[in-house]
Amino acid sequence: MHASDPVNRIMSEPVLTIGPDASFDEVSGLFLVHRVHHLPVVVERRVVGMVSCADLMKLQLHLPPAGPPRDTFLARAGHAGRLMRSPVLTVTEHETAQRAAELMAANGIHSLPVVNSDEELIGIVTTTDLMRCCLDPLPDTPAADADEMQLLPLADGRIAAVLAAARRAVNTGHDPCGVSAALLSMRQRVAALEQVATAAKRYLNAGQDERLHSALHKAIEHADRFDERMRHALVLGLGSA
Repeated sequence: MHASDPVNRIMSEPVLTIGPDASFDEVSGLFLVHRVHHLPVVVERRVVGMVSCADLMKLQLHLPPAGPPRDTFLARAGHAGRLMRSPVLTVTEHETAQRAAELMAANGIHSLPVVNSDEELIGIVTTTDLMRCCLDPLPDTPAADADEMQLLPLADGRIAAVLAAARRAVNTGHDPCGVSAALLSMRQRVAALEQVATAAKRYLNAGQDERLHSALHKAIEHADRFDERMRHALVLGLGSA
């Protein structure tokens, strides 16, 4: 797999989607059952918004206790049309993996819906897909085997070795396409979100006390600040001087 290859070689398909009227409980259930972190909001096969696990975590922080106040709050704000981020950045199926990496790094996002020439959703490409193609370049296999290839596990030692190689490439200036810089940026974002997930699990499983609430809030703020910095940072090999 090369940075100049089209995203339709690494995108995931078919895509799990929701409509703008999907309830908070429905969205939460999909994230729990399926191993996804982003849900495109679709109307007539066109993407009108995106909802992520992080969006749901932020809403959880503001939910009142169980009872009428919570029900009122969810009736007003707990559906995909209010949760989603819009407008949505997309890539077309023939744009390059390099272009997808540039958009994610420049905008602090972790997924891009892939659309056809009619702007209809046909797939989704994530930072995980880009990292996987850097670690294990895709061989010339039939399209029918693509999903199976994407599910192959990666050993921790292999990931650590590749990240070390990426750091060396950036530090020595041998990263002409910016792939190593994008990979390191994505890994930092993943680490920030992992801290949020860990804090959220502790908060939800240990009685939701004030100390754990504060820790979760700080983890989310850290992830938000990191993404904000990355939106304005010049990424080596990807930005323009």
